[in-house]
Amino acid sequence: MPSQKQASRKDSRKNSAQNRQTAREMVETPGSQVVGSDALHPALVGGHLRKKTQPGAQVLVVDDEVVVRRVITDYLEGKGYSVTAVDSGQAALDYLEQSKPGIILLDIFMPGVNGLEVLRQVKRGQPGVDVLVISGFADAELERKVRALGAIDCLRKPFDFNTLHTLVAQRLGKSER
Repeated sequence: MPSQKQASRKDSRKNSAQNRQTAREMVETPGSQVVGSDALHPALVGGHLRKKTQPGAQVLVVDDEVVVRRVITDYLEGKGYSVTAVDSGQAALDYLEQSKPGIILLDIFMPGVNGLEVLRQVKRGQPGVDVLVISGFADAELERKVRALGAIDCLRKPFDFNTLHTLVAQRLGKSER
């Protein structure tokens, strides 16, 4: 018969696996929100995910959906990129006053300052920064509009992570990892 400690570890592993599966499903479901313990995850406090300091290859992820920020950040950090993630257009603009990332992954439909306004301001203030739009509500008209404003591309959620990595790697001049 397993001890209480062994049973607890088994339950913890099972819960972690279920949470990862839920996160994957939520990235593929536009409009999903995370509530409860994930909202208090230490890496998410203040609207930022953990940030690794690596020279170059800086990626800024801007999305109001916590799970999307977490999954994209974890994926790109796993590929060796330094990632900062913020939860709003205003937080992105504040960040951009102090830093110049190599590429911005930008959601369009967010409360407050939306992604289109962030894109306009980025292209005015830091025209050399590449912006890749990611949206669950992208259609052909929106795609044309963001490209006209200077975005390099528009990925529709759910998107293929290999495509995301290819676009990021091309723009940051890194070979595929």
